[in-house]
Amino acid sequence: NNYGRIYQIKGYSGSVSNDFKKIEGIVNAVLNSKRDIGDINGQDLRFMRSSSPNGTVIAFTNTAEEKIALKGIVDFSIYIYICCSFVFLLISFYLGKITTWPVERSFNQKKQLIADASHELKTPITAILASTDVLLSSGSLSEEDKSWVNGIKESATDMSALLTNMLSLAKADDEKVKRVETEVD
Repeated sequence: NNYGRIYQIKGYSGSVSNDFKKIEGIVNAVLNSKRDIGDINGQDLRFMRSSSPNGTVIAFTNTAEEKIALKGIVDFSIYIYICCSFVFLLISFYLGKITTWPVERSFNQKKQLIADASHELKTPITAILASTDVLLSSGSLSEEDKSWVNGIKESATDMSALLTNMLSLAKADDEKVKRVETEVD
């Protein structure tokens, strides 16, 4: 009331006579506050204050359930965030596989083509080299023919070295790198 005393308490579920000092402390905290609406520190209470001709009317509401509900919402939001992050991670791995599959397939086909071509060309080149050796060792060729056969032999030797390198590259791509460990002084 206008005399600074608590005049009436309505809707309090506890024993007013036992809790009067506590109630009086809370009311004084609200009266000392500069705000008309707010929360009381250390209590699960929110207040609203308004003036009337007979004094000041203060309404309180319990915020404990509100805090519990807010904690539940925060916990649920964190759970949803973790689940969505995991799902997005799985989707990104799946989409990554889908997008890189054509490149990987093309790379494997290129390696297979190089290996097959090198292997298939090795036999004719070996036959050409054997034929040139037979022709050169026969002794029935003129000097001009020998120079032609030597040119063929040099080209076939270069081609054989190139094919050997291509086969080595194809084998190196197919095999895993093996570590060789040896003891050293």
